[in-house]
Amino acid sequence: MTRTQATTSKFLQAFFVFSGTLYLSVCVSTAFAQSEDGDSESCVRKPRFIKTVGMQQPVAIDTKQSRLPGVVIRELKGAKRSFRHPTWEQSGHVASTARDSNGNIFVVPFPSISLDINPLEKRNTIYKIDSITGEMSPFIELPIIGKASQRNPFGTMAITFECESNSLYVSSVANSTPSEIRGGIYKVDPETAEIDSQLSGVDAIGVAIFNTGDGKRLYYGDARSSSVYSLPLMENGGFSPLETARFEFSLLRVKNGDSTQVRKIRFLRDKQNGYKLVATETEFSFRLLAESGRRFRDYEFLWDQSSGKWLFENVK
Repeated sequence: MTRTQATTSKFLQAFFVFSGTLYLSVCVSTAFAQSEDGDSESCVRKPRFIKTVGMQQPVAIDTKQSRLPGVVIRELKGAKRSFRHPTWEQSGHVASTARDSNGNIFVVPFPSISLDINPLEKRNTIYKIDSITGEMSPFIELPIIGKASQRNPFGTMAITFECESNSLYVSSVANSTPSEIRGGIYKVDPETAEIDSQLSGVDAIGVAIFNTGDGKRLYYGDARSSSVYSLPLMENGGFSPLETARFEFSLLRVKNGDSTQVRKIRFLRDKQNGYKLVATETEFSFRLLAESGRRFRDYEFLWDQSSGKWLFENVK
């Protein structure tokens, strides 16, 4: 048996074990799925190991297993099988994922249940799932300001990939408190695992990038309010020390809005070939909260090119 055949055999064994015994728990969880269909205007690629384990497109990355640490890959149609590599447990529960142009998946931990599964010393570690082998390993540990405290069990919060500059943007709130901002946003090279640029003094729980026509801007949801801000990026994707954050909108100020924070930001094409921003709310504080059955809503905004602003459309 060749090395490739042996690897494929191990994948298939793991696949059928997990699709048979863990599928129920994946289905009954409150799944947060990131579509693997991809965007025709994006450079991100599907992981190559998807074909190795025999899964059929489309598939999704499920980051919200209430009983299982790590992520699960699952089919959205057909047999709806699921796959979870044994190495994926090491990240503990996770917040979000991002893929690069090679199909590697980058994962940031998030202690949704307890510090037993997500220890404090690992709260600022980014993990990488190799596109070819499917194995997870620590990728980079982001710097932490000050000493660790169980008053704030959180570290990494959000991650996104930007094609043109080939960069990962990751936010962290490690060692911040309700009254002290010690977090930041980091631009990381996905190939060298080096920090190219960083923005200090920001506690962001959601990040995304949008090209306004006048240049790319990084949008982020504030950890202490319902507001979303943005910052211009330099041509190389780095942060300029001369620029300050611009207020974009607040969930609290729109019709039927709330004082919740923005956990996820997505930019989509609308039916008129314009752009739509979808902001998903959450309840966040610097402590672990008991799990609730609340359904968090999506706030939709349309991009107005003439004014350069996001105009509120509706909330679902």
